Amino acid sequence: MVLIVFSLVGGFGGFFYGGVRPGVSSINTAVASELPGFENTVYVNGGSGYGIINGFLIGGGGFGGTLTSESGTMHGELSYSGGFFEVGYIKPLFKFSYGFLTVGSGSVGMTMKLNRVLSDVSFDSLLTDPGRRATLAAGGMCFTAGAGVLFKLSKFFMLGVKVGYLYSPQHPDWKLDDGHQVLGGPEVKLSAPYASINFYFGSSDEE
Repeated sequence: MVLIVFSLVGGFGGFFYGGVRPGVSSINTAVASELPGFENTVYVNGGSGYGIINGFLIGGGGFGGTLTSESGTMHGELSYSGGFFEVGYIKPLFKFSYGFLTVGSGSVGMTMKLNRVLSDVSFDSLLTDPGRRATLAAGGMCFTAGAGVLFKLSKFFMLGVKVGYLYSPQHPDWKLDDGHQVLGGPEVKLSAPYASINFYFGSSDEE
């Protein structure tokens, strides 16, 4: 019997583009009287980096993206972002390709901005009622698991694809940017599947 032992060392980091699908149906129901609603997929960009020690990955990353919705009376923005510490494992698959698994923990959050569309106003009216925009935020801890494939296109450049899931056990309440709680707001669903295309610079060599 021949025992083959491989050991990957090195590291890589870069940026990615992808899509995340948090639950926005309750939000769309809540704003239906003023806005046509937000799309289900948030297109995000971000960065991540990992060190490799004997095939084990250690690193992390972050991401963010924004949806918009607009009517004749209101402009809305819904942002989704997060950051994670991750560990994992990587191994060669075929020539110039590697498979990897990651798990991690961190936090994710949503921010919703509602801006009333108005015509020109007088300064006196602003003194009477200055409210024109509301910013609400909700966030919590999150766990993530993902799997992907890297293709080594040159000595220091790799192209990758990754899919996974963000799981948040929390259903936080909305808060205004001054910290006051928003009563009766729509349910916040932070858990979401995701997929990304990754552009990495670095190396992962087999010893």
